[in-house]
Amino acid sequence: MRRVLEWALSDGVSAARRLAAGVPAGYLEELIGELGLSGEVLRAVFGLSRATWSRRRRRGVLSPREAELTYRIARLYAMAVLAFGEEKAEARAWMRRSHPELGGLSPLSAARLEPAAREAEAVLARALAGVGAA
Repeated sequence: MRRVLEWALSDGVSAARRLAAGVPAGYLEELIGELGLSGEVLRAVFGLSRATWSRRRRRGVLSPREAELTYRIARLYAMAVLAFGEEKAEARAWMRRSHPELGGLSPLSAARLEPAAREAEAVLARALAGVGAA
């Protein structure tokens, strides 16, 4: 498992320590690769222009907002992989598909704000418990 997914599944205290210490830009690069995100999606979800992303990569550390968003998306994706029985293609598709329990947002879009990200996690938790469909 990649570093970003290990971090996303770590306990909250460890995750918070990584956030406080600074999150390497490489974590976002791993997440982009894992999810197969295009530059357009990266800009839409993270609000990063190509120039800003290039600066982040050169600097080597994400801003606190970018780091938290990376964590939320990575955590949601890692949970989806578990919910879909390690079927990463299914988990990736779920992340991009609009969902009625998220007001028509995709989980990837919902992850932009904490309350909606929590709701997306709740959808997965219900699916894992056999109480609903992801």
